Amino acid sequence: MCGLVDHYLRVFSQLKIAESSDGWSESTNLRSPCKPLLLLSVLDLIALGSLNRNFIEPSDGLLERFRGYLLLMPAICIRPPMAYPFVSLQSDGFWWLRPRAESEPGDGQPISSVERLRKCYFGATVDDNLYPLLQMQTSREKLRDVLVESYFVPELQPRLREHSVLKRSS
Repeated sequence: MCGLVDHYLRVFSQLKIAESSDGWSESTNLRSPCKPLLLLSVLDLIALGSLNRNFIEPSDGLLERFRGYLLLMPAICIRPPMAYPFVSLQSDGFWWLRPRAESEPGDGQPISSVERLRKCYFGATVDDNLYPLLQMQTSREKLRDVLVESYFVPELQPRLREHSVLKRSS
């Protein structure tokens, strides 16, 4: 299991993230915080027991957690919808979208809203090797730590940790 944890720690620390000094502040290292914030939201729902199978829906609960994390970002940061990171996480090789048969996600229209996301996708799954690690508190905390430490400046890290359900319930 340790080798798998180490593998996913590397993967989580090297997410494919847009870099731009035009929309992101130095507190997010001039990169979009959306993928790490969405993953933190997923980790929270797992810790709460709300996600007990390998299927992540773009649910209201996930949206609420994601928005809560976005509100912790400095005012200078733009606040894109959850649809962007939900879809783009697939490029990182561990997150797999589950399209609806009746919709055509590749119809040329961007997935720029949660409503469109829900219309095009049932949700997502993660690698079969990753899901059990997310269920174990120790590995989940390590993955949470690598997200917070890799993508946010030290001054912002305590606020992110305080927001997580693990710190609230301790």
